[in-house]
Amino acid sequence: MVKCRKTTKKAMKSFVRHEYDLLVCTSIIESGLDIPNANTLIVDRADIFGLAQLYQLRGRVGRGVKRAYAYFLYHNNNLASLVKMHVCA
Repeated sequence: MVKCRKTTKKAMKSFVRHEYDLLVCTSIIESGLDIPNANTLIVDRADIFGLAQLYQLRGRVGRGVKRAYAYFLYHNNNLASLVKMHVCA
């Protein structure tokens, strides 16, 4: 699990070297991940992100030749306000 900036680089290098297969992190990683073997992204509470942030996160996976998957999870009680926000935009 990546908890602070100091350990971010070390964790990412270990992930690239296939020392482990799962990287758990916060959205702080969204602008620094360029790892071809990262092919699956799961975002919990996607309803708290803006559309641009979600596109940025989605672009972090699937940079290699393998098929990529992105799962965006949301809380049902926030869906109505999320839809209103995007319809008005």
